[in-house]
Amino acid sequence: ENTIDRKAQVNNAAAVSIKKEDVYRAYAKGVASTKKKKQAKLKRTLKKAKRDLNKEADGKTEALFAALQLLNDPQGFTEKLFARIKGSTTHRFETKLLILSVVSRVIGTHQLLVLHFYPYIQKYLQPHQRDATKLLAIAVQACHELVPPDAVEPLLRQLVNQFVHDKSRPEVMAVGLQTVREMCTRCPLVMTPELLQDLTEYKKDRDKGVRMAARSLIALFRELAPGMLVKKDRGKGADMERHLRLYGQVDTNT
Repeated sequence: ENTIDRKAQVNNAAAVSIKKEDVYRAYAKGVASTKKKKQAKLKRTLKKAKRDLNKEADGKTEALFAALQLLNDPQGFTEKLFARIKGSTTHRFETKLLILSVVSRVIGTHQLLVLHFYPYIQKYLQPHQRDATKLLAIAVQACHELVPPDAVEPLLRQLVNQFVHDKSRPEVMAVGLQTVREMCTRCPLVMTPELLQDLTEYKKDRDKGVRMAARSLIALFRELAPGMLVKKDRGKGADMERHLRLYGQVDTNT
């Protein structure tokens, strides 16, 4: 379940926990001074409800990941589970989505190599696709530093071509850039200097969400490999000695 869906669920559940009578009293009854006090109390109650729900959700997530970490044969489990939906026409889309979510989490948790997973998920990365944000989260979860960059590169290209272009809606572009950043956080070698420079140009976009997403990508590569950025994006005091290790290269300094 992705972060956006979880936040919406928490907000909705917290709102449901507030009584209608309390909302009515805070906004429709009494003088202005008492209304302000009641509204402030209502906001505090809502914040507390959100905190409690977030704690509960975090506990469930930790329990789920603990179960995934205790798998006896994660590679075999993942291969068998993925084989059940690959090429299948009998499973409903909702079922496929749940299985893909589990498969991607196991891949990410155990850093498995299931290279045929990426071409399969690639065909679903389109803005008009049903549950597109969940599929983007699934794609990100399956990325890790042990995956060969050339296995993930077509996935990244599909993401950029479908979501990040001048004809896309601003919210689609922002989600696309955020997903690119998350993918590069887990598998930075998939990014090329040419593609990075194209994407960072969106830091001047008219839409605030797109600008922030592009600047977030710039900030990531300032930390990982400033040399991949154009000079004006590197920031002051950039450490030009910092660069990405080649695939399979061991850090001899540790």
